[in-house]
Amino acid sequence: MSFTARAIVEVVGSPQEHITTVLKSVQDHLKEEKELKIISVDVSEVEKMPEGELFSGFLDIELKVENLSRLSQFCVDYMPASLEIVDIEKINLSAGELNNIYNDFLSKLHHYNLALFNAINQVKK
Repeated sequence: MSFTARAIVEVVGSPQEHITTVLKSVQDHLKEEKELKIISVDVSEVEKMPEGELFSGFLDIELKVENLSRLSQFCVDYMPASLEIVDIEKINLSAGELNNIYNDFLSKLHHYNLALFNAINQVKK
C-alpha cells in the first residue's frame, strides 16, 4: 500500500546563514532516504521572525511512501510541523505495524527526555 503525503519541515534558529545551511542539509538527506520517493521539495526563503532574533525557513515536501510505518519513521526523524496524506482515505494496518510506529515514537521521546534531563543537570552545576 503506497501513498503520497505532504509535509512541512520548519527550521528555526540563528543566525540566518545557519538556517539556510540546515535547510539545504535536510533537503540533501531527504534525497538519500531509502524507501522514500521524494516527488518535490520547495525551500522557502529564510525570514526573520516577528519577535526576537530568530530566523525561520521551511521545506514543503511531497513524498511517496510504501507503508504507514515508513511514514511514521519519516515523522520521527524529521519532525514535520504538519503532515497530510493526500491520495487515500482509509488505511488498514496490522498490530505489528502499529507496535513499530509507537515503539519508534516512544524511543525518540525517551531520547529527547534524556537529552533534556542532561541539559538541565548541566545548568544546575
